[in-house]
Amino acid sequence: MTIKNKILFWFLIPSIIIITVTTVICYLYTCREIRKNIFDQLEIAADEIRTNVKIFLSGKQVLTFAFSSDGLIRECAEGIIRNDSTKEYYTNSLNNHLVTSKKPLDPDILDVFIADLDGKIISSTDAGILGRNISSETYFSETLKKGSCITDIHYSSEYGQNTFFDVSRTLLRKGGQDPIGLIINRYNGFSLNRAIHRKIKEGSGQKKQLNGFGETGEVYIVNNNKIMITESRFIEDAMYNQIVDNEGIRTAFENRTSVSGIYPDYKGISVLGVFKYMEEMDWVIAASKNVSEAFAPVTYLKYFILIIGSTGIVVILLVAVYISNKITGSLEKTTDVARRIARSDLESPIMGYRSMNDLKKLGELINSELHKHRQASSYDIRSIKNDDLFLFKIKRSSEEWTITFDATPDIITIHDKNYKIVRANKAFYDAFNIDEKQLYDKKCSEIFRCTDTALHKCSLVKCARSLKPEYEEFDDPITGETILLLIYPLLNEENVFQGAIRQQKNITEIKKIDEKMKRSEMFSENLIETAQDAIVCIDEDGSVRVWNHSAEKIFGYSKSEIIGKSVTLIIPEKYKKEHEEGLKRFLQTGQARIIGKSIEVSGKTKEGIEVPIELSLSFQKIENKRYYFTGIIRDRTFEMDAKQQLLEKSIKLEEYSQALEQKVESRTFALREANKKLQEADQRKTEFLTVASHELRTPLAAVLGYATIINNRLQNSVFPNVRTDDSKVARSIRKVESGLDTIILEGRRLTDLINDLLDIEKIESGEVEWKMEHISVVEIMKRAKALTHSSFEQDSCELIIDVDDELPEVLGDKNRLEQVIINLISNALKFTKKGFITCRARKLNNEIVVSVIDTGKGIPEGDHEKIFDKFKQSYTAIKGKQKGTGLGLPICKEIVKHHGGKIWVASEPGKGSNFSFTLPLL
Repeated sequence: MTIKNKILFWFLIPSIIIITVTTVICYLYTCREIRKNIFDQLEIAADEIRTNVKIFLSGKQVLTFAFSSDGLIRECAEGIIRNDSTKEYYTNSLNNHLVTSKKPLDPDILDVFIADLDGKIISSTDAGILGRNISSETYFSETLKKGSCITDIHYSSEYGQNTFFDVSRTLLRKGGQDPIGLIINRYNGFSLNRAIHRKIKEGSGQKKQLNGFGETGEVYIVNNNKIMITESRFIEDAMYNQIVDNEGIRTAFENRTSVSGIYPDYKGISVLGVFKYMEEMDWVIAASKNVSEAFAPVTYLKYFILIIGSTGIVVILLVAVYISNKITGSLEKTTDVARRIARSDLESPIMGYRSMNDLKKLGELINSELHKHRQASSYDIRSIKNDDLFLFKIKRSSEEWTITFDATPDIITIHDKNYKIVRANKAFYDAFNIDEKQLYDKKCSEIFRCTDTALHKCSLVKCARSLKPEYEEFDDPITGETILLLIYPLLNEENVFQGAIRQQKNITEIKKIDEKMKRSEMFSENLIETAQDAIVCIDEDGSVRVWNHSAEKIFGYSKSEIIGKSVTLIIPEKYKKEHEEGLKRFLQTGQARIIGKSIEVSGKTKEGIEVPIELSLSFQKIENKRYYFTGIIRDRTFEMDAKQQLLEKSIKLEEYSQALEQKVESRTFALREANKKLQEADQRKTEFLTVASHELRTPLAAVLGYATIINNRLQNSVFPNVRTDDSKVARSIRKVESGLDTIILEGRRLTDLINDLLDIEKIESGEVEWKMEHISVVEIMKRAKALTHSSFEQDSCELIIDVDDELPEVLGDKNRLEQVIINLISNALKFTKKGFITCRARKLNNEIVVSVIDTGKGIPEGDHEKIFDKFKQSYTAIKGKQKGTGLGLPICKEIVKHHGGKIWVASEPGKGSNFSFTLPLL
């Protein structure tokens, strides 16, 4: 094999091996990194969702705890449970308080209700569930056992939102430590989606798009029944309808831990999934992304590497051929020259050889020449090796720095003292889409502000002047992102400005997280500050960390005076030793005596005055390191004063009660005797009216009959034969006619009065026989018109019937209803000498309204109610001397009342009257 072929072989084979091995390693490494990055991304998303859900549920729990410490709620609950005469008052007060003062505090609340220890709901913002028993509910027993409970998401058709969850808390007796019931806040289940989708933005063409999750990524929560309890990105109505039961979900629930891997999701598609187990709620938070989308870059990379590798092998082959030709040609010429020099034959032709002996001979000639000149050379081989090693280390350090410089995601540029950019990292070139040639000799302002003049407010200029690091935060007007700009000066040994390093960092996500934390803290602070009870929080050292406005009002210390100071400032001397021993014992053993209970003690104000308070204690352990203790304090000064006043008033009330009982007993006896006499008088009146009515009817009928007969005979037989030319005779005849007319008229009126008396007496005593049947109101109105026709012929007045078409029938007594309409028409005719009387019937909702409208004198407003009482007439009737019994309208009222309707009048003096009554439809 010639040297040319050997060079080609030994150059090509290692190159192909190196390229192949490097390509395979790069491909495998890239696959691993892509998979690791995706899992890291899903892990971060799942952790953040879990944190958001914890914050969300904690906020709901804090609000429920605040409700349970409301003094009015506990006072009303105790009043209801006592079940005495004040129960209705306390129930109404508590329902109103929950509806107006508690439920509006959180738009996610569907209902707030309170149950007693038997599970019976005694108060609620939803009146429909009052009295319901919840003792069989899991949260009822869990709350009684642990003091509080948060339930899983449930489905119920009772609410329009379909899903809900409950947060409950024991309600302790006011002034004691015993529970009296539970308070439950029922929240909208859809509100949980806000904790899931806080980092989701609207995407074009899609319902929701997750940042960094591409087209197929999503995050959701599954409960221990393998049911999805949050919204799905891809399936409508998946919440509480979609079953998710893959290997990842099962493993997370069985092992109660986090799991990651490649599994089929609920759509049957293979996904990269991270499943985080949330122990507090027995939920699993799932974050996933389709395998096809996740490994799409790997597929592209595979084809790219194959193309690049093949191209590289071809190029190496061509280069190897070229280099081998050059090397062998040079070696042949060098060998020939060396031979000529060795024999001092400079004019002989150059001979070429293509064997391994040529190289051997060339080495011998070179070694011979090196030996001749070794003594004369002053070159230090060792020094050359050391210098090469130093240069190699410098070169390697430079390469490592360059790799790190380019790998930094922040935009970094290096500037000289004239602010020109001398170097930039890869992030800079990617962001501004320019190459190094375009960057040459450019000032910073030309790239970032499109001007060649440096602004006096520019951070680079400030840094050059101050020789100190400068920073600036601003919003990018194009992308809307928040940018943090950092400038570091480069100084020489004389501390003279030589340039600067400019670092531009995208802090948008950091700002969002910071804003979210600020809002959460602000909500908690506002909740604490606006609480009606004092809220005080201390650490393990007993130093005050939280102090709200109500605490300032009770104890007199401002925040600046108490924060960081010992809580013993507000503890009276008699409690200090007990407090210190209890705190020490809890920190050592974890045993608590009063935590989780309400106790009545006293506190000390800034002026040293002891005030009675009610104290409820709880604790939290932050990050498993330090304990923090929270006390909810209610000032009992007003309550104690009220109790003292109540005691004094109770004593006086007892005295008054005894005196009043004696008076009541005496008065009751007198009233009993008076009532007995009234009953006897009423019985005698009823008997008298009955007897008188019957006894009067017989002679009255005879008087009225004979008077009518005499009048008819006088008019027909006597008066026509009497001479009337004598004035005395004519005057006597007129007197006789007038007297007989008066007898007949008054007799008929007395008959009507007796009939009305008997009617009203029968109706009130229940002796009337009602003939209830299906009747037509139109027919009754027509009969009433026919029966009153003669009365209208005598007066200049017209009766109009106005009814709706196809009025439905009603159930009633035809004769009695006809009596009502005739009575109303007759009354209208008495006060309407000219004009119209309208009898109208209309269907209104589920009843028929019958009205009799006249254009007569009208009735004063003060008489509208009075005229429906027995023997009462309006001022207009009395003034106009209209004759009547005063019983017609009371009879109408009783008849209408028996039919389930009501009767009333609308009238103004001089404008007429409108009498109306209603009849319910079948």
